Amino acid sequence: MSVYIASALQRQVREQFWNCCAYCRTAESLTVTIFEFEHLVMQKTPESIDI
Repeated sequence: MSVYIASALQRQVREQFWNCCAYCRTAESLTVTIFEFEHLVMQKTPESIDI
């Protein structure tokens, strides 16, 4: 199943992990592919809901 992930969120994740794999910490620039956003689950918690 493919899920759309907004460009802004993709940039935020890449910046947070310095363009490295969040699992193995390999730099994306050292690979021949562009990393994919797998296992990214968006959840709203009661604390994050604006009233």
